[in-house]
Amino acid sequence: IDTTLPIQRQHKLLIRRDNSLGRIFGTVLSATDGQPVVGVQIRILDHTTTTDNTGGFSIEIPYNQQNSTQTLTAYKDGYEIWRGTYEPSQVNPWEIVLRKL
Repeated sequence: IDTTLPIQRQHKLLIRRDNSLGRIFGTVLSATDGQPVVGVQIRILDHTTTTDNTGGFSIEIPYNQQNSTQTLTAYKDGYEIWRGTYEPSQVNPWEIVLRKL
């Protein structure tokens, strides 16, 4: 329980936060061969991570920064910078395709 609101002296309304916008995750692939791209810097707001050996990434968004949409930037030397704006989802991953310079 994150918040308690007093309704009357004898009653309280208990509210639990919905953290459904709290995680953004997905995979970065190469436009050339469709293979995962390792070591891509992923940035959302002031949060960053790097893709793993499978091209995967995951970023937890603090509750006070969750919106209905987020802008993500993906960057790696030798590739074009990728930017996209999507709605976060706990079940739908982002698929990012990077093109070589």
